[in-house]
Amino acid sequence: MGRGTDRKAQALRGVLVLDIGCGDGKVTAAIAASVPKGLVTGIDSSPDMIRFATDNFLPGIHQNLTFSQMDARSLEFCEEFDLVFSNAALHRIPDHCSVLAGIARSLRPGGRLIAQMGGKGNAAQVFEVLAILVKNPLWCGYYDGFSFSYGFFDPEEYRQWLTEAGLEPVRVELIPKDMGYPDRVAFAGWIRTTWLP
Repeated sequence: MGRGTDRKAQALRGVLVLDIGCGDGKVTAAIAASVPKGLVTGIDSSPDMIRFATDNFLPGIHQNLTFSQMDARSLEFCEEFDLVFSNAALHRIPDHCSVLAGIARSLRPGGRLIAQMGGKGNAAQVFEVLAILVKNPLWCGYYDGFSFSYGFFDPEEYRQWLTEAGLEPVRVELIPKDMGYPDRVAFAGWIRTTWLP
């Protein structure tokens, strides 16, 4: 039996979930624990993240959980999932139209997409400072060949892309969030873990 056939058989027993940009697998494992009769698949483009997730969430213990290395712009699924979920990952991809088309193909009829990501204006002050820093002669050598390939979009254009992909937008909104850090070390940690490729 192929992977798609296995998922369709599983669909008779519970919900099928795809987690795009699963990272270390912690959230994906929590989703799997919440749907014990379902099947949850986590994908990430990073082989290191998939290796970490696979090593830390063993199939013998987490029987309804699988991980696979895959680029979200080239999803290989067809009507296999009831829910596609993504948290804090899609803003790392500049081309959302191909991602949304793949999500639409991946969803079973009546399926849903729940995604949270950075939107237009996200970390704007940090990016403004960085734009100055990478041009500064004292620092530019550290940024040779470096580029930020993030996609931060406003709700109106995203709603249009969802519709063009064949998805019906229900709630698309930009939620402002102020971030504060107690000291320079915490702020540097946020930049290192959130923004460095």
